[in-house]
Amino acid sequence: MIHLDTSFLIRGLARGTPEDRRLREWLTNGESLAVSCVAWAEFLCGPMRDVDVELAQRLVGEPVEWTVADAGMTAQLYELAANGTSGMALVSGANALDVDLAGDIAFLFFLNCQ
Repeated sequence: MIHLDTSFLIRGLARGTPEDRRLREWLTNGESLAVSCVAWAEFLCGPMRDVDVELAQRLVGEPVEWTVADAGMTAQLYELAANGTSGMALVSGANALDVDLAGDIAFLFFLNCQ
Protein backbone atom coordinates (compact mmCIF):
# COMPACT_ATOMS: atom_id res chain seq x y z
CA MET A 1 0.00 0.00 0.00
CA ILE A 2 1.43 3.34 -1.05
CA HIS A 3 -0.06 6.51 0.45
CA LEU A 4 0.33 9.65 -1.66
CA ASP A 5 0.26 13.24 -0.57
CA THR A 6 -1.69 15.81 -2.57
CA SER A 7 1.29 17.26 -4.45
CA PHE A 8 2.49 13.84 -5.56
CA LEU A 9 -1.00 12.92 -6.76
CA ILE A 10 -1.38 16.17 -8.71
CA ARG A 11 1.98 15.82 -10.40
CA GLY A 12 1.34 12.12 -10.98
CA LEU A 13 -1.60 13.08 -13.20
CA ALA A 14 0.62 15.24 -15.41
CA ARG A 15 1.81 13.03 -18.25
CA GLY A 16 5.59 12.63 -18.52
CA THR A 17 6.50 13.88 -15.04
CA PRO A 18 8.73 11.79 -12.76
CA GLU A 19 5.67 11.24 -10.53
CA ASP A 20 3.64 10.00 -13.53
CA ARG A 21 6.40 7.53 -14.37
CA ARG A 22 6.58 6.38 -10.74
CA LEU A 23 2.80 5.85 -10.54
CA ARG A 24 2.84 3.85 -13.76
CA GLU A 25 5.70 1.72 -12.42
CA TRP A 26 3.85 1.02 -9.17
CA LEU A 27 0.62 0.16 -10.97
CA THR A 28 2.47 -2.14 -13.39
CA ASN A 29 3.96 -3.91 -10.37
CA GLY A 30 0.51 -4.36 -8.82
CA GLU A 31 0.94 -1.86 -5.97
CA SER A 32 -2.15 -0.43 -4.26
CA LEU A 33 -2.42 3.35 -3.95
CA ALA A 34 -4.23 5.35 -1.29
CA VAL A 35 -4.78 8.93 -0.15
CA SER A 36 -6.22 10.31 3.09
CA CYS A 37 -9.58 12.07 2.99
CA VAL A 38 -7.80 15.25 4.12
CA ALA A 39 -5.36 15.06 1.20
CA TRP A 40 -8.30 14.23 -1.11
CA ALA A 41 -10.14 17.35 0.05
CA GLU A 42 -7.03 19.42 -0.67
CA PHE A 43 -6.80 17.80 -4.12
CA LEU A 44 -10.43 18.68 -4.85
CA CYS A 45 -9.73 22.35 -4.09
CA GLY A 46 -8.15 22.25 -7.53
CA PRO A 47 -8.21 23.62 -10.01
CA MET A 48 -8.84 20.16 -11.44
CA ARG A 49 -10.72 19.06 -14.50
CA ASP A 50 -13.47 16.47 -14.00
CA VAL A 51 -11.43 13.96 -15.98
CA ASP A 52 -8.48 14.44 -13.57
CA VAL A 53 -10.71 13.86 -10.54
CA GLU A 54 -12.18 10.71 -12.11
CA LEU A 55 -8.73 9.35 -12.96
CA ALA A 56 -7.37 10.11 -9.50
CA GLN A 57 -10.35 8.38 -7.91
CA ARG A 58 -9.77 5.28 -10.03
CA LEU A 59 -6.10 5.28 -9.00
CA VAL A 60 -6.50 5.72 -5.24
CA GLY A 61 -10.01 4.38 -4.62
CA GLU A 62 -12.02 5.58 -1.66
CA PRO A 63 -10.05 8.10 0.43
CA VAL A 64 -8.91 6.76 3.79
CA GLU A 65 -10.84 8.16 6.75
CA TRP A 66 -9.00 10.55 9.07
CA THR A 67 -9.58 9.86 12.76
CA VAL A 68 -8.94 11.46 16.13
CA ALA A 69 -6.00 9.08 16.52
CA ASP A 70 -4.59 10.40 13.21
CA ALA A 71 -4.87 13.96 14.54
CA GLY A 72 -2.88 13.01 17.62
CA MET A 73 -0.26 11.22 15.54
CA THR A 74 -0.02 14.26 13.24
CA ALA A 75 0.79 16.44 16.25
CA GLN A 76 3.46 13.97 17.39
CA LEU A 77 5.00 13.82 13.91
CA TYR A 78 4.98 17.62 13.75
CA GLU A 79 6.89 17.84 17.03
CA LEU A 80 9.41 15.25 15.82
CA ALA A 81 9.84 16.77 12.36
CA ALA A 82 10.19 20.44 13.33
CA ASN A 83 11.75 21.02 9.91
CA GLY A 84 9.05 22.86 8.02
CA THR A 85 7.35 19.70 6.76
CA SER A 86 3.97 20.46 5.23
CA GLY A 87 0.99 20.01 7.52
CA MET A 88 -0.79 18.04 4.81
CA ALA A 89 2.22 15.74 4.41
CA LEU A 90 2.10 15.06 8.15
CA VAL A 91 -1.63 14.36 7.96
CA SER A 92 -1.03 11.84 5.16
CA GLY A 93 1.77 10.23 7.14
CA ALA A 94 -0.25 9.91 10.32
CA ASN A 95 -3.20 8.55 8.39
CA ALA A 96 -1.07 5.92 6.67
CA LEU A 97 0.52 4.84 9.94
CA ASP A 98 -2.91 4.39 11.54
CA VAL A 99 -4.47 2.38 8.70
CA ASP A 100 -4.95 -1.35 9.29
CA LEU A 101 -3.08 -2.79 6.35
CA ALA A 102 -3.58 -6.47 7.20
CA GLY A 103 0.14 -7.04 7.50
CA ASP A 104 1.18 -4.88 4.55
CA ILE A 105 3.71 -2.09 4.94
CA ALA A 106 2.57 1.42 4.11
CA PHE A 107 4.97 3.47 2.05
CA LEU A 108 4.54 7.22 2.08
CA PHE A 109 5.45 9.27 -0.92
CA PHE A 110 5.70 12.99 -0.55
CA LEU A 111 6.85 15.32 -3.24
CA ASN A 112 9.42 16.95 -0.97
CA CYS A 113 11.16 13.73 0.12
CA GLN A 114 14.89 13.69 -0.46
